[in-house]
Amino acid sequence: MIKNYFRMNSKLLLKIEKIKALIKQGVGGESVAAREALNRLIEKHNLDPAVVEDQEYRFKYSTNLELMLIVQINKCLFGDRINLMKDTWHKREVVSVMEYTDYVAMDCSYEYFRRHMKQQWNEHCLPLIRRKRTAKTKNLLRDQLQEVFFSKYIIESKLYLENQLTKIDHSKLSKNEIEAQVAVHGVQGGKYNKQINHGLFLEQ
Repeated sequence: MIKNYFRMNSKLLLKIEKIKALIKQGVGGESVAAREALNRLIEKHNLDPAVVEDQEYRFKYSTNLELMLIVQINKCLFGDRINLMKDTWHKREVVSVMEYTDYVAMDCSYEYFRRHMKQQWNEHCLPLIRRKRTAKTKNLLRDQLQEVFFSKYIIESKLYLENQLTKIDHSKLSKNEIEAQVAVHGVQGGKYNKQINHGLFLEQ
């Protein structure tokens, strides 16, 4: 399927998107004609139908940070267009129904940021957690650092929507909250630049 994906240029992708929109929203014969047009395109360009049809895809995560990252990337790439659902059987997977081109964008973005975020967490936060003597104090500090670290990482990566930003009143922070802010001060964001569907870019 990868070869089929890269065989499609932005003009062809846009044409497929328009046809699929007609299939879903067309009235009467419009939908039928759009489906026939899509089949002709698939045959003409020798594409795997899986490339243009919506399918179920799964994204695995091993930590709460990775789960939050999946949700955030999905929101930045697709807004409210694509929903994610936690799999109740496979506890560390989320499931989504999307086009293959959307899956490629999501998967590439997630893999890059997941690895980079883990490296930043290990560098800035993990040493502080390891200094604690008991499992209870380690877990408490981990919980305190995760939210602050994630916010810092997402902002530094420019992986957010404008309406997600809020100002922090430092005068109202507790001592532990201030210490957490100091701990993540040097966190660096990712600098990912990967072409995605519709001719758009996710630029970090």
